[in-house]
Amino acid sequence: MNIVNISNRQTKIPFSQRKIKFLAKKILVFLKIKNKNLSILFVNDSQIKKLNKTYRKKNCATDVLAFSMQEGKFPRLNPHILGDIVISVETARRCADEQNSILIKEISLYLIHGILHLLGFRDYGANKAKMKRKEKKLFSKLWNAES
Repeated sequence: MNIVNISNRQTKIPFSQRKIKFLAKKILVFLKIKNKNLSILFVNDSQIKKLNKTYRKKNCATDVLAFSMQEGKFPRLNPHILGDIVISVETARRCADEQNSILIKEISLYLIHGILHLLGFRDYGANKAKMKRKEKKLFSKLWNAES
């Protein structure tokens, strides 16, 4: 069984954490991921900017960051931990508004993107198109399953 932990450190924009947990578990099932722990942290733009600067040396806000526990020096240290995803709810709200979409769908797109990063997918170079296709397929499957 997959375990999804959620922490919300922003207070400006309300959303359903229960729904996010449900969607995250669905995404993991679609990807045939079993017996993993996933942590999701929701923050505002200034908080994600600090993390982006610290860990990626980019002094700007971003939509989502992913910190894999399946890669790096010790990928087998805690094999049951998939990793951490950080999502800016402010960015999600802004992008959803610009696209006449709803917040939960934008967050689910960031969630898919982050989970794919945790699994080793890359969104640059020759791998970018492959990751985009996988994102679109998962997003469609997720929201068609919800209908």
